[in-house]
Amino acid sequence: MRRLAVLAVSLASSSALAADVQVDGFYQMRGRLFDTLSLDRDILENEGLSWYVQHRLWLRPKFILSDEVALFTEIRALDNVAWGDAPVYDPIAINDGPLPIDLLSDDLQAGTTSVDGVRKPAALQLWRAWGEVHTKVGTFKFGRMPLQWGLGVWQNDGLQANMDHGDSADRISFETMVQQVWLRAAADINTEGLVNKTDDTTSFNLAAAYRTERMEGGVQFQYRRRGEQGGKFNLFTIDGAADLQFGPAAVSAEVIGQFGRGDLSDGISDVSLTSVGAVVDIGIGLDKLDIELEAGLATGDKDPNDGKVTTFTFDRDYNVGFILFEQAMPSLATRTSTGEEGARSFASAMTADAVSNAIFLRPRIAYQPVKGLWVEGSFLTARTAKVPELYRTPERRTYGHEIDVGVRYEGIEHFGLEAKFGTFIPGTFFRNYQDDTFQGFRAPVFGAQLTARVEL
Repeated sequence: MRRLAVLAVSLASSSALAADVQVDGFYQMRGRLFDTLSLDRDILENEGLSWYVQHRLWLRPKFILSDEVALFTEIRALDNVAWGDAPVYDPIAINDGPLPIDLLSDDLQAGTTSVDGVRKPAALQLWRAWGEVHTKVGTFKFGRMPLQWGLGVWQNDGLQANMDHGDSADRISFETMVQQVWLRAAADINTEGLVNKTDDTTSFNLAAAYRTERMEGGVQFQYRRRGEQGGKFNLFTIDGAADLQFGPAAVSAEVIGQFGRGDLSDGISDVSLTSVGAVVDIGIGLDKLDIELEAGLATGDKDPNDGKVTTFTFDRDYNVGFILFEQAMPSLATRTSTGEEGARSFASAMTADAVSNAIFLRPRIAYQPVKGLWVEGSFLTARTAKVPELYRTPERRTYGHEIDVGVRYEGIEHFGLEAKFGTFIPGTFFRNYQDDTFQGFRAPVFGAQLTARVEL
């Protein structure tokens, strides 16, 4: 946390220059390399080797106006913009020559397209902004603010390393402490439709947590409602989370249940939802050795075509590996009419960038040979939680196994560096896939990831 007077001048009005300005934030560089996310090296659509490097800058200027009032803002810049995206040139200023004119340009302007052709948001974005008023009875907050609860399985602010998204709410809330019990009540507007129609989506939240130095546990309840003219739907979510410390041992857990009924916006009526997600993480931390075991569940759906939805999907920023449930697979290369390779296609992808319909287990171990340097390894295995009837012949139950090894350096204050190398071995879920075009995806994926991060 640092006080940056120059940034205060650029962000605050003249009436706010006397405020105490504090800034949190980070800049992250992340490079990734994969061969091959197509899971088949022999097909024409194999994309082969893919690699890219991405930016991400996040800043949270906090304007402390008094002991009672504060203004928070969050800024995202170059958010997951690829290095080299996108060169710009002025054709008037360049003479005709043998080289393509884009080779002569050193002008990069971000916020156009990503490496796979998908449009990205603006290079500079005011992401969140909210006010806080502290009173004797509690704290009032109002505005667009981050959401984070427990391990981040359901609500995740997306601010840790190797995250890409982040949950936010347009919310008004009240928080208070009663001895060691923290309480919160909040109301959200999730979707604003036509102002003269009952098509909005709104949420009402209650949360309570008990906190001490060695333990923390709490429950959050949310009722979300979409109005009649948007396709009426009532959704209830209850999320329990706990973090317990027993000397060198620690246990963290989160369990979410979602229950609802109503009509979907695409015209499907009387749909019911019952789904459960859960994670348990057990760890032992010693001076030079960390051992952890993580297990998770996201319920699946036996019949996706009936009116009962039972699939639970983790937040996209809850990562268990950097290949499985983080990269859409199989990712195929499209072909133009002339046979040349075009953009990436995820039309045949069977897994995306989130844990869904899965049971997984991931043991991890890390050893510190010298101060600040950690050597780590992990093994991730996952299978479907529920196998739909059409997957049973042939049997398609196991997603596969991911083995990762890496090094992490934390020896310099405000700086972190991590390198990972891994392989994903497809299971029967991919290997036994069949359609008119493809007969199984069996090839292993080899990948690497390098992350460098400077934190304020």
